[in-house]
Amino acid sequence: MEEELISVIVPVYNVEKYLQRCINSLINQTYKNLEIILINDGSEDKSGELCDKYKNIDPRIKVIHKKNQGLGFARNTGLENATGKYISFIDSDDYIKENMLEKMYKYIKSDKSDTVLCNICDIEEEAICIKEDISNNVLLRMIGANYSGKNYIGMSVWRGLYSKEIIEDNNIRFYSEREYISEDIIFDFNYYRYSKRVTLLKDYLYIYCTNNESSLTKKYKNNRFQMYKKLYIKEKELINSLNLCEEANERLNNTFYWNILVCLKQEIKYKPNGYKKNIKKILEDKTLVKVLSEIDDSKMNFKNRLFVNMIRKRRKFIIRLILKIKGD
Repeated sequence: MEEELISVIVPVYNVEKYLQRCINSLINQTYKNLEIILINDGSEDKSGELCDKYKNIDPRIKVIHKKNQGLGFARNTGLENATGKYISFIDSDDYIKENMLEKMYKYIKSDKSDTVLCNICDIEEEAICIKEDISNNVLLRMIGANYSGKNYIGMSVWRGLYSKEIIEDNNIRFYSEREYISEDIIFDFNYYRYSKRVTLLKDYLYIYCTNNESSLTKKYKNNRFQMYKKLYIKEKELINSLNLCEEANERLNNTFYWNILVCLKQEIKYKPNGYKKNIKKILEDKTLVKVLSEIDDSKMNFKNRLFVNMIRKRRKFIIRLILKIKGD
């Protein structure tokens, strides 16, 4: 069987410490018919030089240097230059197992799927092929976990192998993470509405690294709450436009609640002398008040039920105390 071309899109920004590890994991893949597109998004360190170095080592590597616009737009640049039948997105501070693309390609062909996702930890089988109602069987689980904190497969695009045809035929592109704090989930909404068959793999093939302190998920943002709120409102609109089941709204509310905990923790961690004012503003926000009124806390465990009620009652001192004790 002739191997079809896979385009691997890698946005690069100030990751000289991790970049070689990432690229080496790509050029050493057991699946060889690759187009590796490195998008240097205006790096201020030696990342751009490293990209050019590897371009001279491996002819499968393409390098695009552009001014900094962020992760989402860097991926769009990759999509505009990709020529493969399938697309994979890899973050440049992570790396992948040497058989990741071969294994995903094998299943995309054997199951006749348009998409394969790996790192799915809550399935018992080696692989599951979902052939109908992708929005409620796959996208639903990307929106958020259930009340038990389970049945969640994550919305990160780096776990998948995607159909270039679906992306191009429907003009699907990434929003900027500077506009919506999670550009991946909006891509998912727009992609999976057209997907017909998805294979979920149990395998952990992607190595997600958490030691990069400059990553978007770890950096303090003084507008993080407002960005989470904006994303919540956008997702709410998309859920309605797709006529997803009511459980989608429940999962979205749960996700918003967990995101608020992240905001509160970061205020305490990074603003030790000025967090009280910001926490007060968050707790009094009308969108948060509405979401908390819709959450069925009877389905939560005792700790989360208690914390939800403390937020509802705006018990700021107790909330700060709990978050300080819990730490990171």
